[in-house]
This record gives sequence, C-alpha cells and structure tokens, in this order.
Amino acid sequence: MLWRGALALTTEPPEIFRHGRSLDLSPAETALMALLIRRGRAAHRDIAGALAHAGASIASLDVITYRIRRKFAGAGASDPIEARRRWGLVLRVEPDVRGSTALWIGTRPDVPDSTASSVISARPSRVIFGTHSSATT
Repeated sequence: MLWRGALALTTEPPEIFRHGRSLDLSPAETALMALLIRRGRAAHRDIAGALAHAGASIASLDVITYRIRRKFAGAGASDPIEARRRWGLVLRVEPDVRGSTALWIGTRPDVPDSTASSVISARPSRVIFGTHSSATT
C-alpha cells in the first residue's frame, strides 16, 4: 500500500482511498491518480502510457481530470490535480490527520490498525503483500 498525505493506493487491484474511504474511480481515473500518488507529478508521455495501459487515450485527459475533480469535490476534497502547461500534471496533496504529505510505502506508523484494516478490507477479496483475504460466501 502506498500513502501520500490523505490518499492511499492499493495495487492489487488498484484502488484509491481518501482518509480511508474508497473513491469510486474508473480504471483510467485510477491509473492517472495512481501515477500521481506514486510520483507526485507526471509528464505527458508518462500520463499517455498510464492511460493507454488502462485502455484510454491521452486525448481524453481533459475529460478524465474533470471527472476526478468532480468526484473529489463530491467527497468534500479539494482539487487534487494541478496542470502544468506544456509539461504535465502535479498532485496537490491534501495533508493527513498529522499534517503530513509525505509518501509512505506499506504500513504507516501514524495510522491506527483499524484505519489501515478498513482501507485494506474495503473490497471483499484481494491479494495484498502476498496474503489473501476473502469474504465468506
């Protein structure tokens, strides 16, 4: 799991969380936000590659960023994306509860186990760090 400020990213399957709550993003929106969470910023060529991997085109970047902004606003968050003309995008990092915007990989020491568990178990079945958890069916 990757954490940057108030945002968290699970990798298998890729999913974005804000303060422990899942954001309902499309695969292309998730791919773009995952890239920005990992790197903090991305050039147009990197964005094109991430979107192509998700089955989208760089030509749809404006629509994708609009939808991300709308979904973040609906969740009570500020605009997470800053466009840099002729370069690419920068992630506007909302601080976590401690005021940090740092990138963390794995378990964060400042996040109670219950919060991390709720992020990890938000989906009924997933593989995280080589362990498998599934819902009872």
